[in-house]
Amino acid sequence: MTHVDPNFGSCFTFNHNRSMNLTSLRAGPMYGLRMLVYVNASDYMPTTEATGIRLAIHDKEDYPFPDTFGYSAPTGYISSFGLRLRRMTRLPAPYGDCVPDGKTSDYIYQNYEYSVEGCYRSCFQQLVLKDCHCGDPRFPVPAGHKHCQATDPVAS
Repeated sequence: MTHVDPNFGSCFTFNHNRSMNLTSLRAGPMYGLRMLVYVNASDYMPTTEATGIRLAIHDKEDYPFPDTFGYSAPTGYISSFGLRLRRMTRLPAPYGDCVPDGKTSDYIYQNYEYSVEGCYRSCFQQLVLKDCHCGDPRFPVPAGHKHCQATDPVAS
């Protein structure tokens, strides 16, 4: 599966939408995912600050947020990452103010599981939509709204 991220360009997903998760119980480079990636520097925009890849490890039900939760690997070097999953479950009301299942109608990542980062970005996007009548192009917009354009002299 692939899509284009406005900050990082082409994004590729491994182990997406499968009935069986690919997992590893052993540590070390011989037992995990190994990749050789060709990074074509001529495909980069002149404003790109670096060449390389950005790696985001996430559950297939979660939106990846590579800008916040990713790891960078430069070109021309071998990079290795060791990760361990730690899952937290929060208590529902009256112990917290979380919405059941986390999603409200304003949540902009409706096809993914609720996350705190998604909540922050949804709140930010709602403020931009309210003040500018268009949405920040870095984030999804709800149906019936449009993204702000860089060529617009003033958002209306």
